[in-house]
Amino acid sequence: LGHGEEVYCDSVSGVWVACWFSGGHDLEIGRAPNESAAKALAEHWLRVRVTAWENALAEVEPMDDGE
Repeated sequence: LGHGEEVYCDSVSGVWVACWFSGGHDLEIGRAPNESAAKALAEHWLRVRVTAWENALAEVEPMDDGE
């Protein structure tokens, strides 16, 4: 995660919510009936993000800028 970003789980009115905080904004990842299920949602979301980053990096072709 980048600077100032975090993934967290919190209970809101008896429902557990997994969220991502970035740049002053919260993005709801998903809702779950308990804390462990919310953590599993957050873990899955992170794995999907990491895979997307890895795939994007794999597609980048090295470029010689002449230096």
